[in-house]
Amino acid sequence: MTRSNMDPCWQLVAHRGHAACFPENTLPAFADALAVGGCVLETDVQLTADGVPVLFHDRDLMRLCAVPGAIHEKTLDQIRELRVRNPVGGEGAPIPTLQDFAAWLDTRPGVEIYVELKRNSLARFGVDVVLDSVLPLLKPLDGRCVIISYDTAALAVVRQRTSFPIGAVFDDRADHRLPAVQALAAEWWLCRLDTLPPGPIRHSSHRLAVYECDDPRQARELLRRGVDRLETFAIGRLLTTLGRGSDER
Repeated sequence: MTRSNMDPCWQLVAHRGHAACFPENTLPAFADALAVGGCVLETDVQLTADGVPVLFHDRDLMRLCAVPGAIHEKTLDQIRELRVRNPVGGEGAPIPTLQDFAAWLDTRPGVEIYVELKRNSLARFGVDVVLDSVLPLLKPLDGRCVIISYDTAALAVVRQRTSFPIGAVFDDRADHRLPAVQALAAEWWLCRLDTLPPGPIRHSSHRLAVYECDDPRQARELLRRGVDRLETFAIGRLLTTLGRGSDER
């Protein structure tokens, strides 16, 4: 994943799919992100109680599924009964397994993907258990998948065990100075956009993605300053606006 294309298709990352319009981290959200012209997706992986990797962001199920508990407290059969809420109303969508997502991506060879290993699963099950469950499913996507995480220890093991590029996630860009981050020599850094220093963004040994950007004017300015990619929930609106060179919102 070393594209330098200035096309917004490659500069914008559909954060959890087209999450502004569809249930986040579900196949309908990812499918629509591609339908509106997206080329790069981001998702989150956690393990169920019986060790199955599924796509889900939050530490608990309440915001998205309106039930108590966490992914790691539910079996896959229990997870299959849940639906992720639709942000614009209407029907929800099932929580997909990573296996289903990887199979779906297999028929879409031009799509690039960031897969975040969530800290709660790493803490609950341990790095080796999570990687033993996740890496075989991602192997067919090698060459177009970056494995990312806040957990630098997990990323170090990914680096040892695989050829996947890795991305260090940290809320504050200043955290890139931490020894554990520096030791990774990660291909990507990912941070909150409001922690960037003023002026041009200089980075030669890695590429930089920031989150969360849904404002076209802000997106254009960040790209001018040197940010490589922007994560957005509103992939459709940003692609349309940036693609036609307008600051319309």
